[in-house]
Order: sequence, then C-alpha cells, then structure tokens
Amino acid sequence: MVAGVSWVGVGVALMLFVSGVRLSKAMTARRRTLQQSIEDYLAGQVNQALVQMQFQDRLSQIMTQVQKSMDRLPELLQEQEQRHAQGWPLQAVDAQCMLDEMKNSYVMADQHVIHEGGKVSQKNTTGIRYF
Repeated sequence: MVAGVSWVGVGVALMLFVSGVRLSKAMTARRRTLQQSIEDYLAGQVNQALVQMQFQDRLSQIMTQVQKSMDRLPELLQEQEQRHAQGWPLQAVDAQCMLDEMKNSYVMADQHVIHEGGKVSQKNTTGIRYF
C-alpha cells in the first residue's frame, strides 16, 4: 500500500474503467447498427410510398382518359341527331376516329403497345422512376 492507496482498489477501478470502455464501444456499435436498421426501414417505407403514389397517379390518368372517351360518345350521337334533324342521313359513328383520339391522349408507352394489340411485360423492378 502506497500512501493510503489500496492496490486492490486500483485494480478494481482499472477493471471497471476497462469494462466501461468495452461497454461503451459495444453500445456505440449497437447504436450504429440500430441507426442503420432504422434508416433502411425508413428508406423502404419511403420507396414503397412513392411506388404507391406513382401507381395511383397512373391509374388516375388512365381513368381520366377512359372517362373522356366515354363522354365523347354522347357528344357524337348528339351531333348525329342534330344533323339528322336538319335532313342529313344517319351515319355510323366513326369508331376509328374515336380510337385515334384515344391513342393521341396516351402518355405511357405501354398504352400504345396495348392499343396496337401487343402485350406489355411486367418488369420486376424496385427502383423509382420520376417523371
């Protein structure tokens, strides 16, 4: 014992210090792992939300196009009725003209492919494409 210092006490203090450092390093590593897990989870949630928003946007565009096409038929029939009332002979609605109008409103490449009778392959992608 030197000047009232117990070597056992110093040894215990040193062991506690080393244990504390190890514990601190372990906690720091665990904190990093937890932080990375949280970041990965949040990135996945944001990615999923963006994909869902894109789907909803695309669905809304298609539904708007369908609605406009459906609204166009009564207009054409009313025009035919007015022309007939003026003495013009009845004529069939020009379906090809209506299809061409629909095709001109397409914004997605796969809409054109489907319109022409083709098939669109489903891509298995997880990336986000901004447009």
